[in-house]
Amino acid sequence: MTAPLHVLLVEDSAADARLVQEDLRDAAPGEVVLTRVSTATAAATRLAAEHVDCVLLDLSLPDAHELAAVETLRTAAPDSPIVVLSGLASDALAVQAVVAGAQDYLIKGETPGPLLVRAIRYAIERKSGERRLAALAMSDALTGLPNRALLLERAQRALDRMPAAGGRVGLLFLDLDRFKLVNDSLGHQAGDELLVAVAERLRRVTGDRGTVARFGGDEFAVLCEHLREPADLDVLADALSAALAEPLRVAGQEVFPGGSIGLALARGHGDSPERLLREADAAMYRAKRNGRDSARYDEALLADAGHALRSEGELNHALRRGELVVHYQPQVALAGGRALAGVEALVRWRHPERGLVGPDEFLGTAEDSGLIRRLGAWVLAEACRQLAVWRAQGLGGGALTMAVNVSPRELADEAFVARVAAALAEHDLPAAALCLEVPESVLRDGGAVPLRLRALRDLGVRIAVDDFGAGWSSLSGLSPFPADALKIDRRVVAGMATDPQARHVVAAVVGLARSLGLQPIAEGVETHELARALAGLGVEVAQGHAFSAACSAPAIEALLAADARREAQAPGPLRVFLCDDAPGLRALLRACLELEGDLKVVGEAGDGAGLVDAVRDVAADVVLLDLSMPNVDGLEALAELRAADAEIGVVVLSGFDARRMEAQALALGADRYVEKTAAMQQIATAVREVMAARRGPRPLLEAFA
Repeated sequence: MTAPLHVLLVEDSAADARLVQEDLRDAAPGEVVLTRVSTATAAATRLAAEHVDCVLLDLSLPDAHELAAVETLRTAAPDSPIVVLSGLASDALAVQAVVAGAQDYLIKGETPGPLLVRAIRYAIERKSGERRLAALAMSDALTGLPNRALLLERAQRALDRMPAAGGRVGLLFLDLDRFKLVNDSLGHQAGDELLVAVAERLRRVTGDRGTVARFGGDEFAVLCEHLREPADLDVLADALSAALAEPLRVAGQEVFPGGSIGLALARGHGDSPERLLREADAAMYRAKRNGRDSARYDEALLADAGHALRSEGELNHALRRGELVVHYQPQVALAGGRALAGVEALVRWRHPERGLVGPDEFLGTAEDSGLIRRLGAWVLAEACRQLAVWRAQGLGGGALTMAVNVSPRELADEAFVARVAAALAEHDLPAAALCLEVPESVLRDGGAVPLRLRALRDLGVRIAVDDFGAGWSSLSGLSPFPADALKIDRRVVAGMATDPQARHVVAAVVGLARSLGLQPIAEGVETHELARALAGLGVEVAQGHAFSAACSAPAIEALLAADARREAQAPGPLRVFLCDDAPGLRALLRACLELEGDLKVVGEAGDGAGLVDAVRDVAADVVLLDLSMPNVDGLEALAELRAADAEIGVVVLSGFDARRMEAQALALGADRYVEKTAAMQQIATAVREVMAARRGPRPLLEAFA
């Protein structure tokens, strides 16, 4: 026999409460146990003390009116489903209540008992689905362990509780020693088997002493609360090291996984999960470097490592994890119609804590450590791959060039010329489409560097001398140097805005370049006035914020496409498609968005099923997508939509807390995550910003022509 449903009725009218009780008793005898309270405060207290399956909530209470009642209960019990049962027959209020977190909105006197029972059961099922989706977003699909997001959330709660609970909070960060060897020699399936087996072993050894999580790849972490002594963390680390030293059977072979473990302890006020993780990660790399199983983070390590972004270990980590990205800055031909002549590939670090970090903060570490060779090889390969993609799409008319910076360490590598030739061959690129920018300092270098540059020119690759004029330029070295272009340093160019003599310096450099048969290029052009002055001096190509900052590959694609079609395509309103299972919310969105004038709702759906075809049929520009829908949920629909159309804009408009679902939605291809509690103006702005980003910057030369 099915257990009865426990329903909390929040209703200050005894007469209305009696009617509800009678309706439920008649419609489902023995199936619903109803408890009544008369205020939102009493309801919050009851929800904190005991479990209820569903809440029936009036919106006219002595201590909470309309949405305040929903918000009070959502704060007290965010996982409890709420069905509003109100005497206020307002479509706008109904939409707002659902946006605020209610599962349904029913009108008193218009809801017979059977319909009320059905609404309660539906609300319970829907809330259960939301919880399952949230659990999936917070767990690792392969091992079933908590993922990074959930561990950091638990770490924050542990730090918040630490002053009152006593004890210390500690974190162990673990990296497997031989995972890559297993993956490369036995295959990815064997690698997955190893990770699952290691996860189970870590969970078994840790027991109730902490929470084991997988951070991705071959990295795991263990969060420990209520540590009585710092030595307790060392005891657990020793136990985990011993467990990893024992063999595992993977793909029919015996494997000794091994691992390096970093230990970090919370120090009290001002601690954060990110700092705890960063310190444990740094300690793990010290253990790995020293050939030890584990190491504890301390102030000496802080002094040795310096700022985290200058850490060789962290940069190595970024390379291994794929945290580096390439952005591209347009290079503009100042004469002949001022068209996009090429782009320069510029590396960025998508740091997990700092966001997008510029090269000034990590290229020095890469040079000092020798990692610049790996980093440079990756940038070269990625830039060639991207250029081949654009050429295959017919963008740039086949004349677009790619500039890639090269360091002296790379030029000193005997395999560098062969690496460049291989990258061009792999992507079927003509050598003339690639320009390698070398620092001015190599003009003074002898040895093999000039020979390698000549070999590259023999392949057809263009060579540009970068940052010319910034230092002690070697004019005697420039004459025999195998180069095709001279890039005037940004500091020299910027001086033209304030120093009349700087104009003469630039004119002299342009004259020198022309006399040697080199193309003059200006970088760091910040204003259109400066661009016009440079064009008057004979500079052929320029780049800088006057035209565009460095931007992502999709933005460059949009820029190239916009340049190609801007004459043939008149601007019109953005075409919006609404996908949400709440008809009232869709109606409200349609009315509000179309008031904006530049937005037009061209279609809508109440479910994710068939969304790809529906969006394609109406040629929508952007989709506003709910995550929780009855048949095909929003995440599944999002994955299908992005797989079918990489260009369409997607704004997730969800009732889920952003901290729980935003990362998963963005990982599946959403452009923006907006909570349903946002103002309509904020939703409209999100739509415009997403499409502006997808269409790229305005045509480069609109304001310059």
